[in-house]
This record gives sequence, C-alpha cells and structure tokens, in this order.
Amino acid sequence: PLLTDVQDTIEKAVPAISADGNTIVWKGYDKNLGVKCFYTTDKGATWTQNNWAFNACPVGDAVNPRKFYAFSPENGYIYASKDGAKFFRAVSYVGTGGSGVLKVPFNRGGHVWINNNGKLKYSTDSAKTFITTNVHRCVAFALGKEAPGTDYQTIYIWGQATSTSPEAMYRSVDKGLTWIRANDDKHQWGLLANAGMIEADQNVYGRVYKSTAGMGIPWMGLNESTGIKSTNSNFDISLFPMPFSTSLT
Repeated sequence: PLLTDVQDTIEKAVPAISADGNTIVWKGYDKNLGVKCFYTTDKGATWTQNNWAFNACPVGDAVNPRKFYAFSPENGYIYASKDGAKFFRAVSYVGTGGSGVLKVPFNRGGHVWINNNGKLKYSTDSAKTFITTNVHRCVAFALGKEAPGTDYQTIYIWGQATSTSPEAMYRSVDKGLTWIRANDDKHQWGLLANAGMIEADQNVYGRVYKSTAGMGIPWMGLNESTGIKSTNSNFDISLFPMPFSTSLT
C-alpha cells in the first residue's frame, strides 16, 4: 500500500533517515488503521509499507545505510532491519516500558543507545547485546560533540548520576563510566515538563539544551577550555610564622 492510503488522517509521525540519505523511514499512527510504517528510496516520490506494526521511533545506523533500529516499549524488544527498512525483526529483549527513543553516536556503526526504564544502556553490536552504564537514574539523554582529546560523543543525562546526587544535568566523556554535573543548583530551570527531553549541541562541546514548563529552552555550557574533569592534589606546605595554633589541612 502507498502512503496516500493514510496520509490525510495520520498522526504522531516520526521520521528516520539512512546514513547515506537515500532511504527515509516514516512511522505514523491512524486511529482506524493503527501503526503504519513506510519507506521511500526516491525522496518521497513513492512510498512502500513495511512489516512494522508496533509503536516506536525508528533510527538509522550512523554508518551502514542498510541498517535501521527501533524499540517497542510494549513488548520490550529491539528490532533491526538490514535491508533498508523493508523488513524488521526482533534482535534482542531489553524489557518493557520506558522511552521508545533510540539514538546513535556519530560515525559509530552498530552503536545504539537507549534509556530503558531509567537505565541508560548502549550496544556496540547492532543492538544484539547491551551494556548498562552506572548512572543511577536516567530521565532523558542526548549525544553531543565529543570532548577535546576524545573520539566518542559526549553523553548527557537529566537524572541522577548516583543515588545521592540531585536530579540535574550530567555529562560523561567515557561512555557512562563517570559523570560530571553540567549545571548547578542556581540553574536547574525546573524539570523537563511534558516534552521530557534534552538535546546536545553537535558542534559545541559541553552545550546541552532542555525542555521546561513555560520557561523556553535554556542551554547550559562550559566556561573553561575543556571541562573534562576536576582534580584534587595533596601536598605539604610550611607557613612562617605559623598563623594557626594546631595544624593546617
């Protein structure tokens, strides 16, 4: 069936594009027909429906133009296509619920990131297996410009880096092994509101945006040159005359 069958009543539409730009995938929902997904290889002149029948947000692989991925929160499976979105099959199970949004880092074929019920996970084998990062709770996440001296995109979350951390913006330059707070208590801008999303700048390292409840779209960034990490140094020091009665730490 062609897209013209449902284009007048379709809603909740989500597009995806292949790495080479030659294939566009378009998923939508119709109250009478349910979820429908189409692909085109001629920039929209003609559309063909594929076997997709679940509600999800498609994403194209960052390198391989034939690969696409999608996650179904309803049944907990990650789906993948190897033929340019013509056919999708389940490749792994990560658990039901959570966000249906998948993201792929720039120039990393087979890498897929997902926020699955507050657990931030990523795959390096085209969504067949997933590694869970050590972040305590992820509400939303984004991938942005890599830090100076690194070759992987920076990961941002809105959530809690540890169980004792405040809910805030955090970033990681080592694929989620360690986290640094990306804002402070005076620049929280409330929670994420109905949009429930953050997005990172693809050209400026350290810059990240968030949704709010009626306060526009604020951005947070770095003043220092890199902001990769902070360090603490311990050293001995002698003071004369000694201004303290006991000792100095």
